[in-house]
Amino acid sequence: MATPLEKKLGLKDGQRVSLIDVPDYYENLFTSFPEIQLKSRATVELIHFFAKSQKELIQKLPKLKKRIVQN
Repeated sequence: MATPLEKKLGLKDGQRVSLIDVPDYYENLFTSFPEIQLKSRATVELIHFFAKSQKELIQKLPKLKKRIVQN
């Protein structure tokens, strides 16, 4: 049996998460989508970012990394 995506990503109920440029079918990828707190600009515990190109990833990654809480 395959490991559910929410477990692979470490998503948990109550977690502060930023989802950036996720596909329309994103929630359908999960067995059970956790009750997360979506944050667009605040400090978060996890960012799931879908880059359209390597250039976009390289440009945005430094700023996104600063938003992740270190624990």
